[in-house]
Amino acid sequence: IDPSVGEYFLGLSMGSFSLASLLASPMVGYWLDTRPIREVVVAQLWICVAGNLLYSCSSNIWMVLLGRFICGFGSTVFTSCSVYIIRTT
Repeated sequence: IDPSVGEYFLGLSMGSFSLASLLASPMVGYWLDTRPIREVVVAQLWICVAGNLLYSCSSNIWMVLLGRFICGFGSTVFTSCSVYIIRTT
């Protein structure tokens, strides 16, 4: 939307999401082994909501980048749901 932002910013945004997901996966795996799955999934959904709100309501491009990074931490909810399916079947 901002014409002064370079094309590199799209790559930074996507990269920050992937980096956060990569960093969060081992932590969430350990958390899933020690706590109930419901607690983990609810926390991840709230993290995802907070990141999406920051991403959508920000006026600064660096806040957009931070929002995408936070969303990356919440994106591991799909892994948690897969773990739940694997454990129950």
